[in-house]
Amino acid sequence: MDKPKQINIIQRLILAFSILVLIFVLFGLYVFYGIHTVSNLTHIIHNHPLVVSNTALQSNISIMKMNLNMKDMVLLNSQSEINRTIKATNEQERQVYKYLDIVKERIIGSEGKMLEDEARIVFGNWRPIREALPIKIT
Repeated sequence: MDKPKQINIIQRLILAFSILVLIFVLFGLYVFYGIHTVSNLTHIIHNHPLVVSNTALQSNISIMKMNLNMKDMVLLNSQSEINRTIKATNEQERQVYKYLDIVKERIIGSEGKMLEDEARIVFGNWRPIREALPIKIT
């Protein structure tokens, strides 16, 4: 009588270990694929027009800071404080132009591009007003 071959305990352990290793490798590949997908979606969201909205808000904040600095320039008495405020205003102006460049680069549609051009013109028109202030810049 032939007895069917029975799998001994060592062969069973090797088979179970191999199955577990295969499951962990497949799970690791699945997790790696998921991380790659999330990474791509994060990159897409970052380059989404939401960046334009956030940049427009940041430029609005910089313009408000410039307005406060202009008020300070008129009210300050010390020339050193006036010079410090002028430097801060110049920095805010550079920031606004940087934000406008980002908006120009990432805005979608002709209407958005037209609005960006208009905002750039309106912002550029304030410089002669600033330079007309009776403040001595040294």
